Amino acid sequence: MTSSTLLASKLEVKNENAKELIVYIQAEGALTEDLHWLELKIAPLSTVTFDVTDKEMAGKSTFFIRGRTNPLTPRGTCANLSVDKDYKVTFKNLNMGTECVCEMAPSTSHTR
Repeated sequence: MTSSTLLASKLEVKNENAKELIVYIQAEGALTEDLHWLELKIAPLSTVTFDVTDKEMAGKSTFFIRGRTNPLTPRGTCANLSVDKDYKVTFKNLNMGTECVCEMAPSTSHTR
């Protein structure tokens, strides 16, 4: 792999909540590491698609995604996701907070 080639995971993230969802994507690693992360907002009852690259995750190959609709309620988390696989992630409404459900999507090219 050349330095200009990136590994990337395509994420399709669906918000089934009636509230805006704040999504955090963070590289997995030791708490003492400077782990890179992304944050985005997803409108109620909508779906967004985007890539997560190993460069954005500081060269890490795994990451997690966490969503919340309210800072006081439980968050949904899907962990151990790989930058060389594609996923469909759904955040479902719970009485208290949100739940994360993840499934692998059909494979596409993972170099971008």
